Amino acid sequence: MDLQEILGTKDQTVQEVIRKQLREHLPAVEKLISSFQNWLKSGTYLPKNIDKSIIVNYLRFSDYNLELAKRKFEDWILTMYKFKNITFASLDYGYFQRFERTFFLCPKLTPECNRIGFMTIPEDVNDFDFQKIFNYLLALIEFLTIKDECAGYISIYDFANLTPEHLAKVNAKLLSEAVNFMFNIYPVKIRQSHFINVPYIPETFISTAKSSMDENILKTMVIHKKPVDLTRLFPKECLPAEYGGSPNLKIDDIVEKQNRYMFGDAELARQRESLNLAADLPQDKRQQHSFEDFELGYISTQNDD
Repeated sequence: MDLQEILGTKDQTVQEVIRKQLREHLPAVEKLISSFQNWLKSGTYLPKNIDKSIIVNYLRFSDYNLELAKRKFEDWILTMYKFKNITFASLDYGYFQRFERTFFLCPKLTPECNRIGFMTIPEDVNDFDFQKIFNYLLALIEFLTIKDECAGYISIYDFANLTPEHLAKVNAKLLSEAVNFMFNIYPVKIRQSHFINVPYIPETFISTAKSSMDENILKTMVIHKKPVDLTRLFPKECLPAEYGGSPNLKIDDIVEKQNRYMFGDAELARQRESLNLAADLPQDKRQQHSFEDFELGYISTQNDD
């Protein structure tokens, strides 16, 4: 499977636009990469020999603040370890072959070199397994951190199928973890977040999500209370056919290629393995990151009493 079919072509022109959008100065970035690599080698438990592309993504989306990039990377590694029993190795491939249209990426970048990604909800509530969906999100984010290159992300959350029955299956604790991971740990610059086809959502869920976001993230969010034509916001070639975009870009095809690469590419598997901890996790880190609740990958149900 060719990665270009999933993430598009990154020619010299695209590279230059990305660097311009991110105000990137290559000589300075190379020095930061070297400092980051030395920091990894000097540590005890963090992985030592990770791909340069991962370091670049963390530096880019930390605005080239080395200390912030290091903190975010460490938080990412610890979060993936915390959820080690619901990360890639435990993905239920059969489930996602049948039902996965929850997260998918558009291969064509916008003129500003931002990537558009979609989140949808299975129509049948019986197909909605929040923990498995979070499981897939972790794997997708890992894939993007290793392989993607863009100036930022535009997220479109489509709640057309959301019902009270779906909400009843959402674990509030895991929702909070998911939001924190997406907006505070994952190396991403959120340019815009669009919420479409939004029904009534109880304030409990809204406050849980907002509590893990800073003010800058909240400013990127737009809730469309009326039906919206996405082709008035973004180029057609950057959208799937089902949302008025390119007739040759079908969601089923996007998802099939995305999953085939994520589950079957040997090089990606090697890069994923390189992110394993180099040594046992120190006790102070276990206490700092509250691992006890998640040691077995078990997500307890919130008690509302």
